[in-house]
Amino acid sequence: MRVAFVHSLMGQLLGGGERLIEELGRRLEEMGYEVAYVTLNFNPHLLYAPISLDKVFCINFKLLKLGFLKAYLWNLLALLSSIKCLKHFNPHIFFLSTNHSIGWILKRIFGRRIVIYVHWPEFLHRRRRGVLRRIYFALIDLLESMSFRIADAILANSHYTARALRYTVGNIKVDVAYPGVDVEEFMPEAKEELILTVSRITQAKNLEFVIRVASIVVKTHPSAKFIIAGFLHESDKPYFMRLLNLVKELGLDKNLSIIPNISDEELKRLYGKASIVLYPRIGEHFGIALIEGMSAGAVCIAADKGGPQEIIENGVTGYRLAVVEDSWAEKILELLRNPAKLKSMGEKARRITVSKFSWSALANRVHGKLVEAFTNK
Repeated sequence: MRVAFVHSLMGQLLGGGERLIEELGRRLEEMGYEVAYVTLNFNPHLLYAPISLDKVFCINFKLLKLGFLKAYLWNLLALLSSIKCLKHFNPHIFFLSTNHSIGWILKRIFGRRIVIYVHWPEFLHRRRRGVLRRIYFALIDLLESMSFRIADAILANSHYTARALRYTVGNIKVDVAYPGVDVEEFMPEAKEELILTVSRITQAKNLEFVIRVASIVVKTHPSAKFIIAGFLHESDKPYFMRLLNLVKELGLDKNLSIIPNISDEELKRLYGKASIVLYPRIGEHFGIALIEGMSAGAVCIAADKGGPQEIIENGVTGYRLAVVEDSWAEKILELLRNPAKLKSMGEKARRITVSKFSWSALANRVHGKLVEAFTNK
């Protein structure tokens, strides 16, 4: 079976959604699938692992200066890239990880089966705020809704995402397929008093909160080390500078480092040494950094909302807390002062991740839906 993944940010960003598509594609190839990728502005250096260029169908077109037309041209160019893929690869199924609105066209006009994977419900919600935004997105919303209603299968990365999708679109069938982690790569090492945050360095991730929590912790535990690491896009450099200025302002130069565009190997090393992983974003749909941290035997602390509620067993493998600086600092200090508890919780987190959150489990789940979509009449 030939499957084309539509993820227009692949080769542009290095985030959880991009890792998912790459890993899933590789696992399906191992299962005997032929796989191709549809994207925009592809940069082969922005991949987690090399992919043969003859598997990538892409249109290069800069959208940043298009202003008002950006959302529409983004979907139009994704459609044109998909048509290019149709001509040269002729897939049986399009797996839409982004650009869901083109699904109706691919199915009704080009006769292809479509499977939709949904990562981020906040994208579905935010554009309905305000009359002008509702008018602007009306056509995209209509096509997206029509795509969901005729899709051969719909998957979401968490029950939280699935509920948000049903709330937005209506009574549709949505199955959950959790993202995975390579449990043989993200392994525990000798733990240090390292508190790690892994995230794209962008404002939506609430990284200022981590810096302020660190300023409280080091006042009473000066040996604690904090690291924020992740992909930095050119457009987020002003935000990155604001974070660096905040670190300096709070006198954290010796206790907190921010590492942009960290290598995969270095990231795995940091996970292995980290005792605690912080995930401060409010209302996150899933949180791949959480399962990466748990796989490496770290205790994770996250906002008590959204996807983390399905990942962290509160008080057993980690903690879900209200996003209040003093509460997070107090929990970090409690764990640092109790190494035996920290070690025990980290070991439990590792065991649960191995059994529940693996790429093999995701691939098997998607394989079942692809077969179901392909055989549907």
